[in-house]
Amino acid sequence: MTRSSVITGMVILACCGSSWPAGLEGQSATQPVAQWNLAGLRMGFCIDFLMDSTAAIEQVRKVDESYLVVPVGQYARLNPALGALVGRRPEYAPWIPASVCIITADTVTVGDRTVTDDDPEKRPMVGFWGIAAKPADEPYADSVMAVPVMFTNDRDVTKSSSLGKLKLDKVKEDRGDSQDTPGDRFYHVRVKKADIHWTGHMAGTPAPAEPRRWTLMFKGHRSSFWMADFRLEPGEQQFVVGSLRIEGKDDLAQALKGSPIRMQGPAFWGGVGRVAFFQK
Repeated sequence: MTRSSVITGMVILACCGSSWPAGLEGQSATQPVAQWNLAGLRMGFCIDFLMDSTAAIEQVRKVDESYLVVPVGQYARLNPALGALVGRRPEYAPWIPASVCIITADTVTVGDRTVTDDDPEKRPMVGFWGIAAKPADEPYADSVMAVPVMFTNDRDVTKSSSLGKLKLDKVKEDRGDSQDTPGDRFYHVRVKKADIHWTGHMAGTPAPAEPRRWTLMFKGHRSSFWMADFRLEPGEQQFVVGSLRIEGKDDLAQALKGSPIRMQGPAFWGGVGRVAFFQK
């Protein structure tokens, strides 16, 4: 089974339900080699933005040269704010959707081992930078994200014999009450050499959260190739307002700075999630 056929099966799975579609069940390529189970989702969010197609192509090729980028109009899970921008400014129609997502949980369970921390501000976090992409020979796989970097604040979440080749960057984060603007919270994370700073607060009324699902593909150690079916079922969500500041000169920082829009939120929390890993 090819990488693209496994990706297609995962996209069908993510769109249509929790069971593997007929024809894929029982095939070793579609059985996860490991899984993270996330319980007690804490404050999580995504920053959705647009990338110039040249920069996006360069990043996707670093993951897999056979993959194509997917422009705004062809991406199935486009943030409505990005679509609205392109409606007003059609010159951005060739640009490529991308996201940086941060997910924190009370616990992450890997096999029979549970990762947590007594300090709620230091609970395990996982995240990724993803760029809309698809296999060149699979025109229907329009909800995949090529991931130049996947990261965590806790190496313990990767301690599994099945995940020995999985590559996750260890990042540092900081959060707390803002000293400059009373009532606001701040959050800072350094991914590679990109510093992402946010200061703000919740706005409006919490509402039932929508499920969040991604099909990710990325490189691991020793030339391994991975895919992940990433699903979250948060309990509530709420809009956030505040300021987002990006510092740094690496590829991620330049991509975020170069976007005509950076849409953060809504934030989500409560509920559960899971990440199923597949290696090809």
